[in-house]
Amino acid sequence: MTLATSKMMRGSGPLYKRVKAFVLQQILEGQWSIGDRIPSEQELVEILGVSRLTIHRALRELQAEQVLIRTPRTGTFVADPKPQAALLAIRNISQEISEQGHRHSSRVITLEALAAGKELVRELGVKLGAEVYHSVVIHFSEDVAVQCEERFIRPSIAPEFLQQDFERTTTYEYLNARSPMTEAEQILDAILPDIRIQTLMQIDAMSPCLRLKRRTWNGATVTSFSLFIYPSSRYRLGGRYKLKADGSMIE
Repeated sequence: MTLATSKMMRGSGPLYKRVKAFVLQQILEGQWSIGDRIPSEQELVEILGVSRLTIHRALRELQAEQVLIRTPRTGTFVADPKPQAALLAIRNISQEISEQGHRHSSRVITLEALAAGKELVRELGVKLGAEVYHSVVIHFSEDVAVQCEERFIRPSIAPEFLQQDFERTTTYEYLNARSPMTEAEQILDAILPDIRIQTLMQIDAMSPCLRLKRRTWNGATVTSFSLFIYPSSRYRLGGRYKLKADGSMIE
């Protein structure tokens, strides 16, 4: 262990955060580059002199933050960070389709209450096992599936969510009327559809799709976590907005 590393590990704060800081430092300083396999958990135990449980927690959190990729039986690697495009508008898909001169319709696949697993604990900030409302709705433009919308909702913001007919109104309209969004976080990436999406949207396994992840807040409370999947051959995402002199968007 180098003197700088030894000093870092003797610093203040939880040990697992100091391990995270060590890993990030190695990446920032170029000791570990994108795609490099980093030392194993046991090797890091020997390098840093902390427990394997501490190492495991630090690496797990860095994986969740997309700093690392962990592959069973292969190892842990430095991830290639993806740029995040800012999508300005959050709109009702039925309105978007109507404005294009097409007929919108929808089909409800799932409308249920479920117990929050680890992903929802992280995304919604609820307790493990807490009740969460879950919906899956397919949206059509002229009878062609253009969006798979999956939402996870805090019951407290819309207690009657499960009693609604989301083939007559949209989840967007219902939720925005009861808990208007004050803040949103959106991440867009490209995927190939899994078997469920292939079946729901009637596309083949090699049809490229856009996946939009969204979290919304009302004040300080995370109100929903949603996934929207669009077959790229059927629907495009875009927008027009004003820019400042430095190229950033005017909010």
